[in-house]
Amino acid sequence: MNDLMVTFNESLPFDKALHEADVRGSITFAKAPRQLDLLIDEELSEITRGLEAVKKDRLSEDLIIYSTAEFGFIQVADEYSTGSSLMPQKKNPDSLELIRGKAGRVMGQASGFISTLKSLPTAYNKDIQESVEPLLDCVKTINSKKMKAALTADMLATDVADYLVVKGVPFRQTHHIAGAVVRKAEEKGVSIAELKLPDLKQISPQFEADIVDVFDFERSVERRTAQGGTSRSSVLSQISVIEAYLAGN
Repeated sequence: MNDLMVTFNESLPFDKALHEADVRGSITFAKAPRQLDLLIDEELSEITRGLEAVKKDRLSEDLIIYSTAEFGFIQVADEYSTGSSLMPQKKNPDSLELIRGKAGRVMGQASGFISTLKSLPTAYNKDIQESVEPLLDCVKTINSKKMKAALTADMLATDVADYLVVKGVPFRQTHHIAGAVVRKAEEKGVSIAELKLPDLKQISPQFEADIVDVFDFERSVERRTAQGGTSRSSVLSQISVIEAYLAGN
């Protein structure tokens, strides 16, 4: 089984033969520009770095928001923060703000460096030394109690759709059904987890008594077993890969 089959599987059964053929076609299409010498390795590397910069920028913004008093999901370590010159109670997440700010510069550098590469002959040239590695993200502390308190049942609407997919309902329909479930809960002034089975069956006859298992955040996390997923086994696997990489570098 191709590793990409696991990477893009959302922990639901799928047509392996059809999916594998589709993945092979995508791989062939992706390799074509390189095989035709329309791109060189350095260009591909710069494109990747540019995308990584976008990812770091978005991640930094998320962490800055999550570190505010309103969210309180994480706490940026003192070593990576400074105090406010005016407000003594305020801690500025300087490291994250710098990453967010530098991301735009890194993206600009990537664009400029690609312009340099386009006029270089194939082989190594001193011009390539102009590439600059993006800034790494900082150490962070998670406030699990605060994050758990922020959980709401409506976050499991996608799990409701997945539940129906397993029951044999096409995803296009499950998306609309899950939306109807959310609307029904809003009309009754309750969460989707508090809806009774008769209410759900009015929306779709595919709902059964086992729907209650869906409204469990722990199970929701554990259901994402695909590579890069949130289940314990998947996260531990990711940690092992990162530790092995760090040990070798």
